[in-house]
Parts: sequence; C-alpha cells; structure tokens
Amino acid sequence: MKIYALFKPYLNLPRNVYILFFADIINSAGSFVYPFLAMFLTLKLGFSEYYSGFILTIVIAAEGGGVPVYVDENQNIRPAEAVIDKDLASSLLAARIKADEFYILTDVSFVYINYNKPNQEIKEFLNYEDTKKLLDEGQFSEGSMAPKIRACLQFIEQGGRKSVITEAFKLEDKSYGTKITMEYED
Repeated sequence: MKIYALFKPYLNLPRNVYILFFADIINSAGSFVYPFLAMFLTLKLGFSEYYSGFILTIVIAAEGGGVPVYVDENQNIRPAEAVIDKDLASSLLAARIKADEFYILTDVSFVYINYNKPNQEIKEFLNYEDTKKLLDEGQFSEGSMAPKIRACLQFIEQGGRKSVITEAFKLEDKSYGTKITMEYED
C-alpha cells in the first residue's frame, strides 16, 4: 500500500515521460565504468583512494542525467527537449568549487587550427582573447572541439586560472595539452 502511494502521482504522466525514464535507465547502465575508472586512477596512475574518490565525485556530479521536464501552466509535468552539455556543466562545477585549473580529456593531445588540412597547426598556448577569436572564426567544429573551447572560456571568465584540453593518456606529461589562460603566461 505504501509503495502504491509513492508512485501514485506518477501514474498519469504522458507516455513520453515514461519513454524518457526508461531510456535514462538504459543510458545509466554506462555508469558501470566508474569502478574501472577508480581502479585506473589508483592502480595505474597511483592516485590515493581519497583523491580518486574526489575525482569520481566531480565526474559523477557533472555527468547530468535524469529526465528533463518542466511544469506547464496547469501544473502538469511535461517532458522537455533538452541537452545538458557535459563540458559546460563540468566547467560550471569547476568554477563553483573555485578550482584553479580545469581539464578536458579527449582523444587528441592538443587543440588544432585548420584541423585535418595541410596547414594544420598545433596550439599549445592560447589566451582568452585569441581563443575567442578563433572560436568566432569557426576554427573549431560544433560537433567536436567548439563545446570544449566554450567550456574552457567559461571557466576562465569565472575566475579560473587555466583550462587544459589534452588526451587522457597524456595527462601526466605536461608537454602535451593546449593551455588556455586569460593572458599569455610568461
């Protein structure tokens, strides 16, 4: 009886909400990667259990999830078409916890301009102004690097000292990664 009372408010929701709910459950199956990430951080990278737990907390907090909904004018819960950009969510979280540095791990070691063209160029260091200009020029594709660049700029705008975009397996090697700061460092 008590269980029925808990679920009663949700019995008459639109069909789309149920579809989104079950899709989210299936999507959440990817969360099984977290134990393996913890093992990688502790066993492979040598992080302490405390530090690995802290990293996992940040990763999980910025992951998003849930079914996007809104309350309409009749106080009914309705599904909403929405996408939460994980790069921007991570940037916001990093700024809110007053992190000095913000890292985005991806499948390339650096940010490039003229990507996959004969005049491709690695950008190891960028300041805020030059990064914004390159973004506005369309140097970064929307389905790939542009959201990461926006997240880095957002972090710097909100007081972060440095954003870094690099390949996950190059994280320990400081010679890799594009470093974005408000001003060029000396």
